[in-house]
Amino acid sequence: MLARIQKSQQHSGLWMVVHVETSGLPLKRPPGIYGDGGVGNLCSFVDTEAFNTARLVSITWALYNALGGRKSPIYSSIVSPQNFTISTAATNIHGITQEEALRVGQPLKNIVQTFHQSLQRASGGLITRYPKFTFFILAQELYRHQYFDVLETLLARRRWPLATSGPIPPVTYEPFKKHEALVDAAFPASSHLFLHSKKTQ
Repeated sequence: MLARIQKSQQHSGLWMVVHVETSGLPLKRPPGIYGDGGVGNLCSFVDTEAFNTARLVSITWALYNALGGRKSPIYSSIVSPQNFTISTAATNIHGITQEEALRVGQPLKNIVQTFHQSLQRASGGLITRYPKFTFFILAQELYRHQYFDVLETLLARRRWPLATSGPIPPVTYEPFKKHEALVDAAFPASSHLFLHSKKTQ
């Protein structure tokens, strides 16, 4: 069994576990935005106007191997809201206010280089709680700010290994604000590890 696990790990490479929080939802959002329907069915990430109400507010990511072992620091940052406002409804979900984001948030340009370096290492693909929603939020933000090299890498990594629903083993993490990106990112990571372990037993 160990040989099978080692072979699978070599084949899978590193995965990026990523989660985002936003200022709200896109103006165009079909049913199933968080499921298989996906936001991309009716609006493309190049339609940035549709995402004016769904800007990136917080992002967390880390790299993991196929066994769920973390292979990078956990990067987590609030994004400074430049020319957009975080809705009250969104704040009620993730707890990040406009005032807090303006006070402690980082410009996207201060985050994107480290994100790109991690993304380049994620040869296995991405793991996230809401795959299509997360992809389009990241893609529209990169397109909007003309980070086309990072967008190209994201497009190349647009594959999802396993569903993130189903039984999830216990996860240990420090208490954070409800629905914060750092907390949410733990769930797909643990779920992937659980499902992967079942496949390799």
